[in-house]
Amino acid sequence: MQTQEDKSKQFAFIGFRTDLQAHEAINYFNRTFIDTCRITSELAHKVGDLEISRPWSCHPSKKKAVEQAYAALGKRLLPRPLPIKVGAKSYDF
Repeated sequence: MQTQEDKSKQFAFIGFRTDLQAHEAINYFNRTFIDTCRITSELAHKVGDLEISRPWSCHPSKKKAVEQAYAALGKRLLPRPLPIKVGAKSYDF
């Protein structure tokens, strides 16, 4: 698979005839290298499998939780002012 910029996403799916072959390949190739890229080998999961952790983009963020709490109180969350930088020092007000 490739991105829109025509770069490789650097992953692959490989099918095996038996579970034994798949487990032997995982044990052999996991944590090895192709050139300078480290390989991680694992069994594929079915779509909708509950054992799969949610991607980080789907986890509710702390900021969103705070915004919801303020909305419940009927208040609006004000943006945090940017720190003032003087020379090499930074001052937070």
